[in-house]
Amino acid sequence: MAVLYFHRVLDKADPFCPDDLDVAGFEQLIAALSKHFTIYPLSKALALQKRVSYLN
Repeated sequence: MAVLYFHRVLDKADPFCPDDLDVAGFEQLIAALSKHFTIYPLSKALALQKRVSYLN
């Protein structure tokens, strides 16, 4: 399982924080990732991992 963590997502682009994603960029990234990966909220991912660990 891979976990992506975003410190913050800005409402709009900020020229003083060029490395921080704005909402539009974040949505584009999630759309691109979801074409190749299943994206879960952290709570569901941890619950699934716990269930899989229990079965092994």
